[in-house]
Amino acid sequence: MLASANDDWSIWIDWYEQRLAGGRSVDADLDLACAMLPNDLWEQGPKAVNAEIRRRMEAVREGTIGAHSEGKAQARISRSVRPV
Repeated sequence: MLASANDDWSIWIDWYEQRLAGGRSVDADLDLACAMLPNDLWEQGPKAVNAEIRRRMEAVREGTIGAHSEGKAQARISRSVRPV
């Protein structure tokens, strides 16, 4: 059902199937970086979010960005933002 929605749900389907098989996260910092996507991106809908997550996954896989540095930067940003 989700796979036919044309919103690139395959990243989530693969993630879920990997967890069912007992697999663990490849990189916790990448998981954090993906979870900390900005609200304006989430508001654009699943196609935009899934495309950005895929982009980040491919960049880490290719070594063009370090998941550790991006995830830690996102964590520092989120900790520095305080509710008003």
